[in-house]
Amino acid sequence: MKTHALAIIITVLASTAAYAQSIGSSKPEHPSCESLRKRVEKIDAQARQKSTQKLTDQRREVTARMSELKCSFMSR
Repeated sequence: MKTHALAIIITVLASTAAYAQSIGSSKPEHPSCESLRKRVEKIDAQARQKSTQKLTDQRREVTARMSELKCSFMSR
């Protein structure tokens, strides 16, 4: 019984480690991703001063483009 439980634990740990490794080895981002993240930061700063529909629309467009390019939304 203990051997079976230990085998299950080892299997779970191995699969978790493999998953974590696959996350860390992701492909490099598109060259535009960093500038798009900076654009979102700038839009957010402007919106904190005064939110407008134009800023909302711009942010939506930029984040949609980031999604298309599979950009991370957090700086690397």
